[in-house]
Amino acid sequence: MAAIHSFPDDDTIQAALRHLRNGECVALPSESTYELVGSAMSDRVVETLARFATSTALPAILVTDDADLAGWVPGLGVEVRRAFRKLGPGPITSQAEMGLVESASSRLPMAAQDLLIRDGRLAIRRPDHAIYPELRAVGEPLIAVPIDGAVDAASAARIVGESAAAIVDGGEAPIGRTPSVVQTNGRRCQLTHVGGLLREELDELSRCRIVFICTGNTCRSPLAKGICERMLADRLGCEPAQLAEHGYSVHSAGLAASSGMPASLEAVVVAQEYRADLSTHQSAMATIELLLWADFIFAMTAGHWHMLQSILADAMTLPRMLSPRHEDIADPIGGSPVDYRTCAQQIAACLAEHLNELIEA
Repeated sequence: MAAIHSFPDDDTIQAALRHLRNGECVALPSESTYELVGSAMSDRVVETLARFATSTALPAILVTDDADLAGWVPGLGVEVRRAFRKLGPGPITSQAEMGLVESASSRLPMAAQDLLIRDGRLAIRRPDHAIYPELRAVGEPLIAVPIDGAVDAASAARIVGESAAAIVDGGEAPIGRTPSVVQTNGRRCQLTHVGGLLREELDELSRCRIVFICTGNTCRSPLAKGICERMLADRLGCEPAQLAEHGYSVHSAGLAASSGMPASLEAVVVAQEYRADLSTHQSAMATIELLLWADFIFAMTAGHWHMLQSILADAMTLPRMLSPRHEDIADPIGGSPVDYRTCAQQIAACLAEHLNELIEA
C-alpha cells in the first residue's frame, strides 16, 4: 500500500511533486472525494487513471485559475464560466464543448485525448483544496479522476492500492460524493450527474445576477430593479416573473438599508408608468454573498461606487455606476412626483444603454 503523507507539510508537497514528475500517480484530497492524479503526458499514467474512471467519476484535466480554464476550453459556455467564477474551486466536473477554436488539449498525447474528450467535449475540473495550486510546479498538464467512495486517506489507499505512489492525507472530504457533472450545450449547461452540487444550486449559479445598489433601498434601486426586469422581459418576450427561466435574476439592495421597508409610495406609482410592480418590495441590506454572486453591480452614485470599491472581495465583479457617463442618479426621497418621475426617466435611459450588454451576458 502507498505511503500516506500529511498535509499541510512542505515535505508532503515536494513528495507529491516528485512522484508526479516521475510519471507516477498520487491520491489527493478535494472537497468532493479523494482524487487520483497523474501526468497527461504519460501513456502509462493515463492507462492507470482510466481504470478508475466511471460514468459519474470522470477523468478531467486539472485547472487552477480562470486563465487555465480559458486555455483549455476557449469556447466554454457562458453559464459554465459563470458557475466556475461564482463557485470558485468546487464540486463540478464540466464536459465543455470544444468548438472550432483550437485549445491546449490538441497538444496532449492521443491516449490522454481519448480519455478526456467524449462526444466533442473536454472534461475539466478545479478542485477545492490548497494542494492543487502547488501542482503547477510539476510543469505538465495533469489529469484527476475522482475516487468513488474515497472519503478519507485510508479509504483512498484501500481503493487505489498500488496504483498510487503516495496518498496525501488532507482529512475527511467535506462533501463525500463525486463531483457533479455539468455538460455544456452552446450557451446553456445541464446537470447530467448530481453529486456535490445540487441542481437548484447550479440553476442559481448559472443565472445572470444583476444587482442595483443605493442607500436605503426604497426609491432608486427598487425602481432600477423593476424597470430593468420589465425591459429584459420585453426584449425576451416574457413576463418579469419568467426571467429566472430565461437565466436572469435581478436584485436591489441598500448600503444603509433597514430590512423589510416597502418602496416609497411615489416610487410604486412611478414604476407603474413603466409597467413595473414595486408593491411587494421589501428593502434589504447589501450583503457580501449578494455581491459575490453578482455578474453586474450597478451603483446609483459615485458615493455608492466608492463604498463598494472599499469592500471588494476576491472574485467579486467590479462595481460600475449605472450612468455610463458617471453621473449620479439623484435621490428623489422626500421630493415631489416630478422628482420621482425625473429619477425614473434617468434610470430608464441608463438601462437602455446597458440592455444589449445584459442580454448578451
